[in-house]
Amino acid sequence: MVNKYILKLFFLLFIFYISTTNQVAGQERDYPDSEYEHIKEEARTALKEGRIQDYIELAGIYDVLDYLEPSYCSDIESVELIPNDDFIDGNTAELSWKIEYEPEDIIFTDAVEKIGSGLDAQFFFYPGEIDEEYHVSELKITVTKHNEGGFGFSSTSDGTVVLTAPEVYELTGPEETCSDTPVDIVLSGSEDGLTYRLYRDGVQQFNLIGDGEALVFENISESGIYIVEAANLGNSCNVYMDGEVELVVHPLPKADPQSEFSSYCEGSDIQLYAGVDDMTEYEWIFPDGTISSEQNPLIEAANADVHSGEYTLTVIDENGCVSESATLNILVYSTPEVSFEEATYEICEGGL
Repeated sequence: MVNKYILKLFFLLFIFYISTTNQVAGQERDYPDSEYEHIKEEARTALKEGRIQDYIELAGIYDVLDYLEPSYCSDIESVELIPNDDFIDGNTAELSWKIEYEPEDIIFTDAVEKIGSGLDAQFFFYPGEIDEEYHVSELKITVTKHNEGGFGFSSTSDGTVVLTAPEVYELTGPEETCSDTPVDIVLSGSEDGLTYRLYRDGVQQFNLIGDGEALVFENISESGIYIVEAANLGNSCNVYMDGEVELVVHPLPKADPQSEFSSYCEGSDIQLYAGVDDMTEYEWIFPDGTISSEQNPLIEAANADVHSGEYTLTVIDENGCVSESATLNILVYSTPEVSFEEATYEICEGGL
């Protein structure tokens, strides 16, 4: 009889323990199982409707594998697959990983690589190996524990999505220009609806929207290193385009025509000065239209009709940059005419 009561007491204590354990477990979770399933369904609906950001936020709530993200862009080279910290136990000799699309029973064997053996093995997931037709579809990723005999005795699964990254096009443009000549930077192609951001030295300049054709970033007039980022605002997969344009914008040289005086008498020599050295070309245009390519031309025996007026100077530097034309005004005075009229003088003896 005593044994019967002892057994009954033991059974009641066991029921109490199970009940208490379940309550504690429920308190440790943020959501009960029914709520988890509801969130899962909301996430899948968001995915079907193309609301990628909503899916990512919802999927992050019920994630099972701590080190797995809800989504990866297809241009990511590799992702190391890591089980939860408490997943491996004393019976585990090795792990295996599998990525599949359950609705069609497709297993992506090339998307997982194993390096090493035993529990020292590393596993890598390659999002780029997922065929594009299965992008934006929930993939099931399963990690399984195997014992010494190779038998898989326990597994855990979670889901992720591969998002299509923008296609990469080539960016080209000139290496140098003059400050009065803006240039164009060209992207060899684009995708409809994507945003293409132009950066100079890491600072965003302006955006263009892709139309399926080459894009031209016009009127670039500042020195710097230019790159372009393609942004898919719908799924946050941003990719930098191939190439960069390192542009140097040269300032224009400055012509500064000078002369010793602003006015001369006819017949004088006029010495002109360009006011700037080391130019590759000098062009003077004199008042009468005469052109001189000398840096500091000398006008001998100036003529008022020919050399009085406006002198224009333009210079070109070693970068091929052409200055703005600068002017110098010089006045050449005509020589006055002197005439002597005949006169009759009486000459007196002893003087005039």
